[in-house]
Amino acid sequence: MLIKSIELKNFRQFKGKQKIIFSTNKNDNITVIKGENGAGKTTLLEAFLWCLYGELNLPNKEKILTEDIGNELKPNDTEDVFVEVNLIHHNKEYIMRRLHSFMKLNNGDLDRVSKIEKVLLKNPDGTLTENIDKEEIYNILPDELSTYFFFDGERIENLSKANREGKKDISNAVKNILGLDILLDAEKHLKKIIKEFEDEYSEDNQEEMKQLKNDLEDLRSKKDNFKQLIETKTEEKEILNFKIEELNEKIKKNSSAQKDQQLREKYEDQIYNNKEDILSLKKDIEKNNKNSFPEFLANKLIDLCSDKINLSDIETKGILGIDGSAIDTIIKRGECICGQKVVEGNKNYKNLVEQKEFQPPASLGTIILQFNSQTSEVKKTGEDFFEDFKGKYISIEKKRDSIENLNKEINNISDRLKSAEDVKSLEVKRETKKDELQKIQNEIIQYTSELNIIESTIDSKESELDKLALNNNKNNKIAIRKAYTAELRKKIKKYYEKKENQIRQDLNKQVGKIFKQLIETNHQIKINDDYTFEVVDIDGNTSTSQGQNVITSFAFIGGLINLAKDKLDDIEVTEPYPLVMDAPFSKLSNAHRENVIKLLPEIAEQFILFTVDSQFDGEVEKTVQPKIGQQYNLKMHMDNKKYTEIIGG
Repeated sequence: MLIKSIELKNFRQFKGKQKIIFSTNKNDNITVIKGENGAGKTTLLEAFLWCLYGELNLPNKEKILTEDIGNELKPNDTEDVFVEVNLIHHNKEYIMRRLHSFMKLNNGDLDRVSKIEKVLLKNPDGTLTENIDKEEIYNILPDELSTYFFFDGERIENLSKANREGKKDISNAVKNILGLDILLDAEKHLKKIIKEFEDEYSEDNQEEMKQLKNDLEDLRSKKDNFKQLIETKTEEKEILNFKIEELNEKIKKNSSAQKDQQLREKYEDQIYNNKEDILSLKKDIEKNNKNSFPEFLANKLIDLCSDKINLSDIETKGILGIDGSAIDTIIKRGECICGQKVVEGNKNYKNLVEQKEFQPPASLGTIILQFNSQTSEVKKTGEDFFEDFKGKYISIEKKRDSIENLNKEINNISDRLKSAEDVKSLEVKRETKKDELQKIQNEIIQYTSELNIIESTIDSKESELDKLALNNNKNNKIAIRKAYTAELRKKIKKYYEKKENQIRQDLNKQVGKIFKQLIETNHQIKINDDYTFEVVDIDGNTSTSQGQNVITSFAFIGGLINLAKDKLDDIEVTEPYPLVMDAPFSKLSNAHRENVIKLLPEIAEQFILFTVDSQFDGEVEKTVQPKIGQQYNLKMHMDNKKYTEIIGG
């Protein structure tokens, strides 16, 4: 999809009919729209979304008619407001128009008398075909994806924050643009189908089945309640984290407490890293226990056997690999495998009978000898298990000691900060918020534990219910269908987890690659499991400068677009998409602005930039001048009638 033009009539401060034609040239793919603050750059960005989806996120969003026009109307006079977006998709040209008509009432109020939405298809001969289903536009650019191609300055900055809104933005972007939401919807749909199958089970006076269904309904209700509680508490936790971070920043700004605050943050980061390392080590130990603990126990038993049994006395008597039944077969056949005759009473016969005593199952010694010959790998694994466990356990204890010492240092710093009169109230608030946070974290742990018990009980009850259903002719087919559906749901969940993990890894690579092109230092970007991302310096310490954080947002946007292109290996979509940004440079240094403006037009097939002169003139303009296809200025008229005029093109 490429945006060809936008036309406005009496929309907010854009008085009369005004039009912007965007560059759709692959080489000169930048359209620049300059205007000072208040000129209407954000209004233009919102005009796209209002036209396409009917949404408007501006103050006084009901007042869309130009104020001067509304004031000039006489009673019963009417005036139209419309926005028309002309776009190209798959070589077809669409025109989307949203028009509202207003009438001036006798009391001076404006009444919205009509609303019209039209989607037109422009034919090759220039004629227009009406009555195109508006769903066709939504399929081209779904509403939930639109905010990842139309960015305002606040949303760009929001992405760089590890707060609730930032994480929600990132998580939704990944799931929507890269197709994970389809898998989630499929999994939810199958869950609903499983419940419907279950409801179809005929009880046929089976009190046990009836009771199980009632139990499941009650348990699922409790499960939903606990999930809601956990979600609510998690949101509260994130809000508290954000408030604590705000207090940290306020304390940091105080010159007398700044060094102590920075040192405390460093210690807190070290504590966090130590805790993460401990969790990782515990997981490694659990994994090692699962894989190698039996060999460790077996190794101990082997050692005990070796101490109690003199294997050297057995080595010359038993023959490994032969048991008593093999000797019985040779005697019965009357001929050894070497060709010697075996007849009762002869020497060969007597030797075989004697040898049988030293072969399994007659000889425990031979069994032990055979076991001993096969245990070298077990012993090696068992010995490695102990050394690995010992090393990891020692590391955990060291990190726990480190955490304890760091907490002592943090408490000392807190005491010093409390004693400082200028930050005392902030420090008290911070400690209060931390206590609230700890309480919420404990509640989340408790609710999660109870939820796990309920989910386990639900699984058990569902299994019982399905067994009863399979024993009933009426329910047998339903139970089988339910089982197939449950298995399919399980496969989709497993595939989703695999796909999400792979996407996170790929996104990390793409974002890291772009970040290196944007940043002037040796810092690196790291994406966490919850899609928050952070900047770390060459020593691995977290860097939190505002400019670097905003750069991470641009790196993420670029990485996401690149990854969406790579995703097309699975889905055949070759259409370009625009990237529309309002005031993206406000928090960036000049050097970073140049790097960003170089990169983004290379990533997006069409780049539409709303900016102010002070952030664009100079090196930034010089850098992109060869790729600018269209340029406009928003001129504010501040005389008796206030409105914005679009100049240029």
